[in-house]
Amino acid sequence: MARSSTGETDPVVRKAQLTGGSTFTVSLPKDWAEGQDLEAGSELWLYALEDRVVVAPAARAADGTEATVAADGLAGEALARRIRAAYTAGAEAIAVTARDGLDDDQHRTATRTLEGLVGLDVGRGTDGTVEARSLLDTADVSLAQTLAQLRRVTTSMHADAAEAVATGDADRAATVRRRRGDVDRLVALVHRQFAGALVDVTEVERLETDRAAAFRQFRTARRLGSVATHGAAIAALVPSDDGTGPPAPVPSAVRDAGGQLSDLVAAALDGPPEVAERERAALTERVDDLERAVRGGGVDPVRLGRITERYASAGRTATGLTTVCDPVTDSGDH
Repeated sequence: MARSSTGETDPVVRKAQLTGGSTFTVSLPKDWAEGQDLEAGSELWLYALEDRVVVAPAARAADGTEATVAADGLAGEALARRIRAAYTAGAEAIAVTARDGLDDDQHRTATRTLEGLVGLDVGRGTDGTVEARSLLDTADVSLAQTLAQLRRVTTSMHADAAEAVATGDADRAATVRRRRGDVDRLVALVHRQFAGALVDVTEVERLETDRAAAFRQFRTARRLGSVATHGAAIAALVPSDDGTGPPAPVPSAVRDAGGQLSDLVAAALDGPPEVAERERAALTERVDDLERAVRGGGVDPVRLGRITERYASAGRTATGLTTVCDPVTDSGDH
């Protein structure tokens, strides 16, 4: 005889029964079903997931999950990390509170952090808390779209960073550094989407992916974020009070290295591993050319040498994309 659940985490075992010669039915214990917020007439979705059949409610509750971040004893980056953790865990509503009320620094940190995340409407609660609620409709934002946008931001950062170094353009360099915030927001959004796919089967359907692909996309996003970090670091090495680029042939060499890095990212995301390896070898040659140009330039070799090191590191990071990703195609912003 099939057994019912004896505890909240125990499986419910039932036999499929043939009804009317053409339909299988499975009964659920009433108490157990009600404990899962099911009732007569509840719509269920059935999925073939790897070696299992998964049954899930057709839709989650409209208000979604809520998270309260206690700010007591936290400030600055520690508080910001706690807030970002609630966001990436998939909370639809986030409230930042403190027993004695948020102080001015905590309030600014909470507001700035929440406003820096994708898809949140941020406001002040009646009791002095900072509150945010997600306005993002998963049906309008797929993991593939987020990755495509992250790819564009990352490659444009490197193109602009190379041009800023070549011309000594401090304003362009500052823009590149600010775009690091765009990258962080997109990586956090992928993390949030991935977390949702882990805990909710219906989320996998809405994100137009499967769990194995979602994991690869998550890892791809993190590695793209690391490539973007190198771009921001290269831009940070542009002097803010100079306004002139390095002497020839450094400008040409740095442009070549930046362009080749973008080619490597494209090959790693779009093509087979052997193509990415060829592009990586080409980048190594461009980095060697840049190093020779720096040594022969006679101006600020330490700073320019650090730029060379960043291109080499970015190349190693980008090559690793071949081991974690599916093809990432351009499919629009959100």
